[in-house]
Amino acid sequence: NRPDHEVREDARPPRQVDPVAVFHGRIVPLLVFHGALGDTIAAIPSMVELARRHGGLEVRGHAERLRLLDLAGAPIVHGSIESTGWHRLFLPDGPGPLEFPVAGRLVYAPADEVVARNLERLGATVRPYRPLPLAGERTHFSDHDWRELTGGEGRAPDPHLEFQPPPPRHGSWVLHPGSGSARKNRPAGELAELARRAPRPPVVIAGPADERPVAEFLS
Repeated sequence: NRPDHEVREDARPPRQVDPVAVFHGRIVPLLVFHGALGDTIAAIPSMVELARRHGGLEVRGHAERLRLLDLAGAPIVHGSIESTGWHRLFLPDGPGPLEFPVAGRLVYAPADEVVARNLERLGATVRPYRPLPLAGERTHFSDHDWRELTGGEGRAPDPHLEFQPPPPRHGSWVLHPGSGSARKNRPAGELAELARRAPRPPVVIAGPADERPVAEFLS
């Protein structure tokens, strides 16, 4: 149910650029977002709200993770930040050409003085945001993103994705023993005890970095 959109090429940069999403005749803001899968899910309510406010949103980051936005029921287009020249924005001597246009656009970007200055040199209006809570700040990632990106107070809305997953083969709940960082994993013994107490066995899922925690859980 996403609204129809067209694409428009911006010929100002000296190199070929990706199409810019145009919703209802208006170029939409750009959000640069780096985050693991869980961070992406936590940020979905904030992205949906930005799309609602601006009539659309383009998000650049990890292409595979951002595919979840196709299920958010919002006017959001997305693409990869890799191989776009984004790294040039961290050069103190000035940015080189980017593979996506930013001139005349509102750009939400992770807070960095050099990046903000270079984006402004390219003609963007920059809204910096802190991608992570401060050390010792006890707040959920979703609530942090809600405050940083939308200015909202209190708790963020729950993320809502429009899809019907297939029925699990082994149980009625899902367990992911790993994470993007081993220090964030729950002890395998705690997870095993949780599985023993549950009325049905879980479906265990894993990512590329989860071989060890999954093996410990299953042992």
